[in-house]
Amino acid sequence: MIKALFVLLICMGFGCHIMAQNPVHYSDKVILKDGSKLYGSIVSWDVTHQLVLRLENGGECKIPSNTIKKVEQTEIGGMKKIGGFSLQPKKIYSSISAATLMGRSPWGESSLGGAVHATAKYALHRFWAVGLGAGAELYLPDQTIEIHSYPTYATFLWQPVTRLGIQGSVGYAWVGKGQNGDYSKTYTGASGGRYLAIQLQYAFNNHLSLFGGVQSSAKKREWIQTWDERNHGYDRYQHNRMALGLMYTL
Repeated sequence: MIKALFVLLICMGFGCHIMAQNPVHYSDKVILKDGSKLYGSIVSWDVTHQLVLRLENGGECKIPSNTIKKVEQTEIGGMKKIGGFSLQPKKIYSSISAATLMGRSPWGESSLGGAVHATAKYALHRFWAVGLGAGAELYLPDQTIEIHSYPTYATFLWQPVTRLGIQGSVGYAWVGKGQNGDYSKTYTGASGGRYLAIQLQYAFNNHLSLFGGVQSSAKKREWIQTWDERNHGYDRYQHNRMALGLMYTL
């Protein structure tokens, strides 16, 4: 009860409008445990810490999560924005992600691997952020298509609603030496190429997101024929794969 009254006093001091106001002017309603109702627009809500409510006058009110009984929100595009993640302009965000990779070569061979990526982004607007990233993509052995790659890239994030975002990346993927070879060829080297990726992100809260997307990078591997070393050449191909994983943002 004391905490709830304390929150009310703080919010009133910052211009937060209480039940007497017409809720038509606001998109969200926060009901506290003492029965009081606050109206505004939710910026973010970390259910373990606090809810940030944007006021009509442009200010923000921070409400401890343990004083909240219920939150009612309008829908945007058929989806509630409760929880989720919101960009704050002029703020730097760092994130790390882990994903499973599943792909296929132009000649039909499948691939399975995993990836770890790290990015740093700067929020230009509450809907947009740009930054840089790097990662490592490793594949299971005995798959003749696979060459480990290490992409570096520029990235952007478009966050139109609190729960959903789209992230795209453009850069260059460095590669390892390639495989040991198969029964007919010995691989002697490899080189990388352009890297492209796009993914859809679903935010559970300010920190944890689920994502799925597609990636593509150019690869080249050099080889010598096993039974005649005078016969040599290279394979150049576009490696396309799907990614599914989790991302943690600070």
